[in-house]
Amino acid sequence: MNKEEQQKLLRKRIIQYIDKKNLSVNRLAELSNVRQSTLNNIINRGTIPKIDTIKAICDGLNISVKDFFDFPPYNKTIENEENTPIELIEQIKLLNNKVISLDQKLKELKK
Repeated sequence: MNKEEQQKLLRKRIIQYIDKKNLSVNRLAELSNVRQSTLNNIINRGTIPKIDTIKAICDGLNISVKDFFDFPPYNKTIENEENTPIELIEQIKLLNNKVISLDQKLKELKK
């Protein structure tokens, strides 16, 4: 993921939480003890926030940093970057159903 994509994702995520919590940028700045100009730079100018700024924003939103980053591509598994654990479970279920179906067909052929 390049810098521009990362900035867009972080910007979108902050805006999602601002909307979800019915806050203004100014109010989030107050709650998080982050300058309004800093938030405006993140949202409007493409500045990528430092980790301490992200932590402060999360504190102001009353969420954990983990919750903030709990969206693709940040919540992808290390073992398989293409799938989240839930997606992997769904794929396993589908494969299991296919195996059961094939097993039933084999039994019918043996009759």
